Amino acid sequence: MNFFSLLFLLFITHIGFTQSKEQRYTVKWVNAANGLKQQSVRYCVSDNYGFVWIATELGLFRYDGVNLLEIKDNRYPSLSTQRIPRLGKDEVTGKIYFQTSPEDCQYLIDKNSIERIAPEKNGEKAIITYNNFCYTASNPLVKKVLEQKKAVLFIKEYSTLSSLTACATSNFLYLPQYGHLLIFDKNGRIIKDDYSFSTSLELMQFGNKVLAFEHGKISLINNGEISSDKIQVDAIIQKYIDRNVVNQSNIEILGSNNRYYIKYNRQIFQIRFKNNTLTTQFLFKAPAEDITSITFSEKENLYFIGTNTQGMAVLKPILFNTIQLDENKSNKSINYCYAVAEVSSNKWYSSSGWTFNPINQKSVIDNFLIDNRNIRFILHQKDKFYINAKNNLWNIATHKNDYDFKYPVSKKEEFAGFSGYAYHKDQLYLTDNNAIYFSKVGAFITDTIVNKKFKERQINGICSFNSKLIIPTSKGVYDYLPNTMNVAVVKGLEKVNARYIKPINRESYWVGCYGEGLFLVANNKVYKVTDATIDLTTAHAIEEDKSGNLWISTNDGLLATNKREAFDKIRNKQPINCYKYSTDDGLLTNEFNGGGTHPSLHTKNGIIGFPSMKGFVWFEPNEVKKQLFKSTLVMDNVLADGQICIPQNKRYEFAATAELATFNFSYPYFYDRDNLTVEYKCTDETGWKPIKGNTLQLARSVGGERLLQIRISTHGFDTTKSVIKTFPLNFELRYYEKAWFWTFVASMLVLLLLISYRIGLYFHKERERKLREKIDEKTAELYINIIQLEKSTSELESSRGQLSRSLQEKEILIKEIHHRVKNNLQIVMNLLKIQARESTEAIIDEFVKKGLARILTMSLIHENLYANEQLDKIDLKKYIIDLVTNLKNVISLENDDIALNLDVDAIHFDIENAVPLGLIINELLTNSFKHAFKAVEKGVINIRIKQTEEGTFEFTYSDNGPGFDLDKSDRKTLGLELVHQLTRQLNGSIQTETGKSNSITISFQTNE
Repeated sequence: MNFFSLLFLLFITHIGFTQSKEQRYTVKWVNAANGLKQQSVRYCVSDNYGFVWIATELGLFRYDGVNLLEIKDNRYPSLSTQRIPRLGKDEVTGKIYFQTSPEDCQYLIDKNSIERIAPEKNGEKAIITYNNFCYTASNPLVKKVLEQKKAVLFIKEYSTLSSLTACATSNFLYLPQYGHLLIFDKNGRIIKDDYSFSTSLELMQFGNKVLAFEHGKISLINNGEISSDKIQVDAIIQKYIDRNVVNQSNIEILGSNNRYYIKYNRQIFQIRFKNNTLTTQFLFKAPAEDITSITFSEKENLYFIGTNTQGMAVLKPILFNTIQLDENKSNKSINYCYAVAEVSSNKWYSSSGWTFNPINQKSVIDNFLIDNRNIRFILHQKDKFYINAKNNLWNIATHKNDYDFKYPVSKKEEFAGFSGYAYHKDQLYLTDNNAIYFSKVGAFITDTIVNKKFKERQINGICSFNSKLIIPTSKGVYDYLPNTMNVAVVKGLEKVNARYIKPINRESYWVGCYGEGLFLVANNKVYKVTDATIDLTTAHAIEEDKSGNLWISTNDGLLATNKREAFDKIRNKQPINCYKYSTDDGLLTNEFNGGGTHPSLHTKNGIIGFPSMKGFVWFEPNEVKKQLFKSTLVMDNVLADGQICIPQNKRYEFAATAELATFNFSYPYFYDRDNLTVEYKCTDETGWKPIKGNTLQLARSVGGERLLQIRISTHGFDTTKSVIKTFPLNFELRYYEKAWFWTFVASMLVLLLLISYRIGLYFHKERERKLREKIDEKTAELYINIIQLEKSTSELESSRGQLSRSLQEKEILIKEIHHRVKNNLQIVMNLLKIQARESTEAIIDEFVKKGLARILTMSLIHENLYANEQLDKIDLKKYIIDLVTNLKNVISLENDDIALNLDVDAIHFDIENAVPLGLIINELLTNSFKHAFKAVEKGVINIRIKQTEEGTFEFTYSDNGPGFDLDKSDRKTLGLELVHQLTRQLNGSIQTETGKSNSITISFQTNE
């Protein structure tokens, strides 16, 4: 070896050993805990959908990131008991081929379906390598080879080798055999068969160049010829070349076409080939000693690693950088981080007791007063940073109290340290759990009146916002106006346990709460922030990156969302759409910390960091990617009432008796599935319904064809990027859903209607006939009744005539009686008048005149009855007027200038009541005519008769004569005695008033 070669080798060796920077990954094992029956995993290959197929010593399995499915097929019952010694992927078609043992059959996996390859179909044979790769007829060159008659023999000899490393370039196929190497050209013809190699020959392909490793040497094969070019290697590759010589078993090459790895001393390196030089680059520490295979999925950015005894490991790159120190006796809470500040470009400081250099990424523990620190508080003052410990402030750089301002030192034991600070209008404000202080003339002042407002409230910080200070407390958020010392609670945030305020601009700010989640205050309006899928209960801190994304630390991981979209949704009271990062992505814990003065870090060069319960998390936002689900969904099986439903022509058929369809499906996603929403609906429905897990059940509604859609959406991405898979379904029509059934039903209805019509028509005619008969019968009866009615009417008319004539005769007779009574009374009156003319005695004359007046009274009653249409009633008012007129003629008056005032209701009396009343009026009139008006110039008689109530009347009689006492007059006078008697006859009573006039009132009741 010449000097330059030695120098180059040393340089390469130096590079190989200095490239030891570890790229960190999370490791997730798939083993017996997931249902892996056999822990020996020879191969694990990802198909084009993203599923990982795992070949074991006891069957084949498929993994989707969460669920492990053992491959069973009723067509191939022995499949689950076979060893899978070889498995590879055809990069052209994406199909996966595998071979079983001991049955020695080949199978292919295409679109999640397994088919056995018939031995006689050589075109379907696969040349499977030991490094997860295979060649099939999809490659034109390989197809030509497989069409040869000897192809079966070539492949059979190849399959018995211990190291199966065939390679296919654009023009040549290299197929190792026992002791030699076959080289085929693009026409499938053997151009070389005399290259002698051992059975341990291994081929490694980089583009069109092939490297052959054998017996401590390495050769380059180019364009079907072994090249004389020397291959330079680094120290690790050299160790692999010399492994058989020095008997090293701890070094091994794994991988497949153009991507190879070397495992050495529990470390994994990637092999690179350039300019005839092989070098290695360290990737990560091997998750196990007994690695059998390594497959890298560029689509998912994952490594799948098979092992002999531990199953399969899934390596996912850690997206976040962390600072986590070993706990020691002096500081057991060093990772219990609350506040971190950027002191300089190469120094971050945490109040929990560490310093970190982001350039060389080295940490230094600071144990200064660590047991007495307030780990929530860091004060930035005049380019210096201070921590709060032992009720004092200490410069983190000098560990001294070198501040040039006074502040309130508390000696009380309950003092738990400061909770926050803010600079407002060139004044520094400090808060502890119970009070607010502000600097003035080199001292700190507190307003006891203001602080009384915060009684029974823990003050969690203070923030300057426009012309006011905002104070988050354990019971509400408050606005504090220093000029007026006025404190007012922010409406809508009266009861929240607020621990964090983050100004956004001059109009809005964030409020992070413990228990109540996150709020946005914009233009004095409070908006509750909700997420469509994440329960936001605690928000510790928020930072915005240069791309306009918001990063929110919570107790449920780290959330990311687009700021503009989030603002629009929050102000429209809609849930935001956050992508969540968790420990599965490399976080130290899902529970962050907040409430301190520096609860997040945002450096000048754009790095963002958040303190947590187990250390500090920091990252460059543009390097943290969200994993969009962009694969597909496959239906594992469909059950109809618990029975397997086999698809026919890509459509699932359900019998008419099936009531419930169960769909078990899978989709590959190797990240946090909390970031996915899985929903379903049929195309004849409007709204999507959520699915929990990998199963949905669909109750049969109607028969016929339906399209089932399952949609998978990734949080933090637009819904247009959702993946929708459609499955045709057909529910066999039940008899009542088929057209012939309804045709039959319609026909039967028509027939029934027709029969009903005919029956109805028959009964209608029968009813008409019977009705006609009944009408005729009733008509005959009616005719007879009419005749009888006419006869009865005639008889009634005759009776009516007789009755009318009888009534007329009665009326004539009554009138005749009244007339004769009147005439008889008139005869009596005439006789009395004659007798009076013949008598010369004044007494007799007086007696006769009174008798005449009384008879006249009764005669007038009969005259009124005779003249009236009513033979039993008289008009009382008319009767009284006639009576007065006739009495004047009977009695000779000395003064006939007499006025009669009548106030009589329209009353009609029968003869029984009219006669006594008339006689009373007669006696009173006679008395007035004879005695009352001798001494008066003009006589006045007042007669008033009123009905006071039903059947009761009041009769009042008065004149303007001198009057007399009726009760004290001579009761033997016939006229007065007659008045009393007649009053009793009327069931009445008499009241008199005497004085200048004589007034008599008689109240009586009629006998009607």
